Amino acid sequence: TEIYTLSLPDALPILASYVSRVLREQYGGFFDYVNILRCRHVDEYIARHPEVTKEEAIIKSGFKDRQNYYRIKKHLFQNDSQED
Repeated sequence: TEIYTLSLPDALPILASYVSRVLREQYGGFFDYVNILRCRHVDEYIARHPEVTKEEAIIKSGFKDRQNYYRIKKHLFQNDSQED
């Protein structure tokens, strides 16, 4: 039986294109995926640090400001009826 293996450098283009396709199909793309994680972090940060304001949690999660956070959140979660 012959075993076929790819070296890691040979496999990277395949892996990169696979990861890119999965992120695009599941989350809309890499940047949308990162922004989903950042939006989740806002809520998690507030839960862990109840003394901080929402504005502080937004900034700590990597958003430029409150307006930027809500614009991105609206884009990502268009079907959510949840209001902040």
